[in-house]
Amino acid sequence: MFEVALVYRLFSNDLFQDNFGIISFGHDVKSSLLNHGGNKHIYESITLRDRGDLPSTVKKVSKRSEPISENDEDRFIDTLENNSEQNNDYGIVNLYGSDVIIHGLETCKNFYDTVKGEDRLIAPSGMFNTGTNLMEQLLTKNCYMKDRRNKKNMFIWSTGATGILKQVPWGKHNPISWRKNHTAKEASTTIKYEQVLPVFIIKDPYTWMGSLCRHHYSALWPHNVKHCPNLIANHNDLRVRNGQTVPFRIKYTNTIKYNYVSMVQPWNEWYRDVLKTNFPRLIIRFEDLLFHTKEIVQQICECGGGKLINKPFQYIEDSAKGQQKAHNGANGRLSALTRYSNHSLRIHGFSQDDLDYASNYLDIDLMRKFGYNVE
Repeated sequence: MFEVALVYRLFSNDLFQDNFGIISFGHDVKSSLLNHGGNKHIYESITLRDRGDLPSTVKKVSKRSEPISENDEDRFIDTLENNSEQNNDYGIVNLYGSDVIIHGLETCKNFYDTVKGEDRLIAPSGMFNTGTNLMEQLLTKNCYMKDRRNKKNMFIWSTGATGILKQVPWGKHNPISWRKNHTAKEASTTIKYEQVLPVFIIKDPYTWMGSLCRHHYSALWPHNVKHCPNLIANHNDLRVRNGQTVPFRIKYTNTIKYNYVSMVQPWNEWYRDVLKTNFPRLIIRFEDLLFHTKEIVQQICECGGGKLINKPFQYIEDSAKGQQKAHNGANGRLSALTRYSNHSLRIHGFSQDDLDYASNYLDIDLMRKFGYNVE
């Protein structure tokens, strides 16, 4: 059994302090650790080629319903898919299956029936590095919200004039518990929460943790280039004792910081809470947004009351995050297609202890619902 990094010798006033700073714990540490460990299971392998046990709330969308003719990138995706049959280390189907997974399509009718066409809005939400910028840009370029665009006194510069928002009103990276309790600084205070169809993006937890090593945003934890992702400290970790779990913190605002036992815990809790909601919303996989882009964008657009623009589908070729300092080095489309279809890159940086820890503590129900293999 792995030791926990938050050993009691470090607690005088429920504070953990070392060279990377001070983490204050506003909740009971013993309870947190027990809750984190209480979900331990022996995880069985998930076979993606046969997913007949998908819940009824999941929409299975065919891999493609029309000939590929739009651009060379689609042919590149076909090449990656075909490689799945020949190379276990490289291919989309081996990692994520051939079907698109969308949770929440049964809530679309409720959204359509209860929100007037001119008031309907679609907005992305998800943890850092899950493709929220990509989804917003794809929808803006390809989804036509006719009723919203024709709304009286709606100007092109008005917030939500196109029907597509950059983020949900409570902030695209913030937990779902903040809905109706918080309005993001960049969000409009005139938009009602019920008028927004949130589209939550989940990402393979292994690649999500790896992406945080490249762009950590406001996630803070002791790590270095020699060992990242790092769930269990080894000789390369200088700030946490060898064999202990590496604590993790997310700074949502200057005054609100959430502390976690490891990188695994926030992924579990963030998406587990989203699945518990019953208001109109969709939950999609980042991998489907990347590999089955048009199908996913069409499903989202139609759920929100729109239609795809009647012209060749527009992909986002460069990084959707732009060239801001925080996003430097982010993947463009072709680079992302290659990276996220490679099994070796999926687990790059993890030690065997890290993989063992992840297999014990990742939420098995989430992994199954979204077709993610446990390593």
